[in-house]
Amino acid sequence: DMMNRITHLGRPLSWQYLPHRLMIIFSLISLLVLFAVERFAWGASVVQALGQGMIVFLAVFLTWAVSREFDPANEYAALVAPPLVLVARLFGLTPSLLPILFLLLLARLINQSTGRAPTLADTLLLVLLGVLLMLDGYLAALLILSVAFLLNTRVSPKSNGDRLKALLAVVVFGGIWRIAGPIDWAIQFEDARLGFVFLCLVGFTAWITHPTRQLPILADTETHSLRPLRILFAQLIIAIFLIIHWIVGDPEATLALYPVVFSYSGIALYQIVVRFHNAFSDARSFKQ
Repeated sequence: DMMNRITHLGRPLSWQYLPHRLMIIFSLISLLVLFAVERFAWGASVVQALGQGMIVFLAVFLTWAVSREFDPANEYAALVAPPLVLVARLFGLTPSLLPILFLLLLARLINQSTGRAPTLADTLLLVLLGVLLMLDGYLAALLILSVAFLLNTRVSPKSNGDRLKALLAVVVFGGIWRIAGPIDWAIQFEDARLGFVFLCLVGFTAWITHPTRQLPILADTETHSLRPLRILFAQLIIAIFLIIHWIVGDPEATLALYPVVFSYSGIALYQIVVRFHNAFSDARSFKQ
């Protein structure tokens, strides 16, 4: 179809697939809840309230999509983080959609969860997003993209042509750096400590999800291309992106990426609950 000719990083939605149906319904509920709060509790105009509702709609949906990439073996694990995003927005945290979209596409590039190599349009879109993010203060976007392309040349299934794409990302990064001039990256040690805490969360998430990686087929895409090592790399590379900008960038800009952090914590929470439930069920069965 048309989408498949343009992009190989898109994944179809199906109303017949229960997790998709639940996510679409909750995204719409989130839009309505925030619209009502903005309009009737915070006094925003109809247009402003609708705009904020659309932002939370997209943030909730993107959070679910990122969570699916972090733990594709468990489709219901991705449903934990989206409600946290809505709650955080009600407490005043505003998500930044463009970098979350970039990280989602980056995860799909690494995971190859669609079962197909990215098209030229996918590559150009990722580089364009990297440029926009770099100009907006997310300085490591193009470098992280280059690392992702290099991974595709080293991890099975390999794509040797991605070396040129990695070089393209580095060259564009150098060009933007040259045009924008030297950029001051000042390490902030308090933020470094918070980055270490987040790194611990990521490490725990990677550890607790890795043993569950029985991935012959991903139910909603019917692809055989998933590899546990690629999923682990996606988790770690995106975490590195967040930590770099938390420590040497603008902490407030990084805070706007809280939905991605909730993706990690939501998956970890899901796995903890499932394992406790399984252990409790096994203990009861043993007693009987």
